[in-house]
Amino acid sequence: MIEDRGYSLVELAVVLVILIVLSSIFLKNLSNIHSGGSIETDCKSIHAFLQQSRMEAFSRKQALNIALSTNGTRLCETVQNKCIDLENPFAASGNITISNRGIYTSGNIHVANVSGNPTYSCIVLSATRARLGEWDGVSCNAK
Repeated sequence: MIEDRGYSLVELAVVLVILIVLSSIFLKNLSNIHSGGSIETDCKSIHAFLQQSRMEAFSRKQALNIALSTNGTRLCETVQNKCIDLENPFAASGNITISNRGIYTSGNIHVANVSGNPTYSCIVLSATRARLGEWDGVSCNAK
């Protein structure tokens, strides 16, 4: 009588192929989730930076200018020289200023290339509000 002592080579190969296919699908989705998360984190950092700059402009009664670096990965307030670094390249529509009364110029800051499916990919500015939104390739739709 012959006893089975384990799995055959064919069975192990089939299981290995199935695991490879599933892991490749998982890794692709994981990279999309990561890139979407980093865009969303950058947007929230920019939003917080703009809000803080607005409060400083209002409290000091001093107009401030906000500028993106040429590669779009650094956002700076040019009067007091405060900056934040970003993981993803961003673009802005026009010059962004904050008056001495805390009023933004209208415009937006948006991610240059959207990858993944981030909840937020832009910030739209209007008078006294900076709102997070979703970039559709043409405009920022505030949420």
